[in-house]
Amino acid sequence: MDWFELRDMSPQDRAKLFAEHFKSLAEVLTLYPESYVTFDKDWQVYYARVGKLEPFHFAYGYAADPNDALMFAALAYKLT
Repeated sequence: MDWFELRDMSPQDRAKLFAEHFKSLAEVLTLYPESYVTFDKDWQVYYARVGKLEPFHFAYGYAADPNDALMFAALAYKLT
């Protein structure tokens, strides 16, 4: 799986895939304490980081909300 496949999934499909790999967002934050999500109101962009990688940037249309952005980043970190 690559970043583009994750990007093209619906938030519901990403949530299902996330549930196959993680118990919860709390587990992600426990496993990778450096993780975070922020939102830039001016640019309408979420920044989500999991582990020690550079943050992923999600235009408003690619992540439905902060939880979706963190799920996306966790899946990208684990699967790509």
